[in-house]
Amino acid sequence: MAMATVAREFEAQGVIVVLFSPGWVKTDMGGASAAIESDESIRCLRKLISDLTIDDSGAFINYDGCRIAW
Repeated sequence: MAMATVAREFEAQGVIVVLFSPGWVKTDMGGASAAIESDESIRCLRKLISDLTIDDSGAFINYDGCRIAW
């Protein structure tokens, strides 16, 4: 809710506010059974960030580009 509020407040200034989920990543915290490697998560997130538009502001987006419902 805080991110959605901040997104609305800064939208008129052209600031994009988005919350990302990196996915279940194979790290010390995610464990060996996690779904993806860290380099895949990072690659996907970098692409999503580079393609953002003001229409994305306020969204919660998974690393694979799917929007996550609030």
